Amino acid sequence: MGSIGFDTMCAEVKLRMGNRSDLEPYNVTTNPSGNKIGVNWYGLWVNQAYRHICSSTNLFGIARKVIIPELETMVTIATVANTATISIPTAYTIVRYVFDASNNTRVRWIPESKYINYSDRSLTTAYAKPNEWCRMGQYIYLHPTPDAAYNIQVFYKTLPTDLSGDGVTEIGSEWDEPITILATYKGMMKMRELDQANSIKTELVSMLGDVIPAAHEEERDRQEWIRPDPAHIMMYDE
Repeated sequence: MGSIGFDTMCAEVKLRMGNRSDLEPYNVTTNPSGNKIGVNWYGLWVNQAYRHICSSTNLFGIARKVIIPELETMVTIATVANTATISIPTAYTIVRYVFDASNNTRVRWIPESKYINYSDRSLTTAYAKPNEWCRMGQYIYLHPTPDAAYNIQVFYKTLPTDLSGDGVTEIGSEWDEPITILATYKGMMKMRELDQANSIKTELVSMLGDVIPAAHEEERDRQEWIRPDPAHIMMYDE
């Protein structure tokens, strides 16, 4: 998890934006120059930046996939006999895999068009253990329709709840500074301070380039079955 609390992040964004008190709520004693609509814009932008990073696959055109291990999770959901659906986990962004733990078999993804074209979806004699799935709306549809209770493991990417108070992020502390920089960028864009926003974006992209690759280092441990010998790889000059 992160190491910098939400309040500290907001204070840093405020500092970066010139300590503007009008972007915080009005208080007759502590902040008489604050806004009277009662919005803490710094906090809003920090949470927007947090959600932006946690829900993204790529960031600002950087050619590296954003992988945040802390957001990858799993939940086991029991099917109901003669019911084709199970509910999507709360706060999900992407369903990764579906696994039938009762039968130790992978349930394979199919397009929703293929599922809809199955004529046996409501045919009770065709009900059996599911081996395919697709997502529509807030449900995972299984095929065949389960004929009994099966423990289905849903692996998915979750979206953390917004930050408040002195709470820290649910992702690694290496993301603390990118969140505050991105929040500043969003704030500058909202205030139409475009020159400063572009300068901050340059800083952000540079930092993201250092942070994102770290999550991919674990791939070095993968097992490769087929790989050409380096001696047979020819290099060509354009």
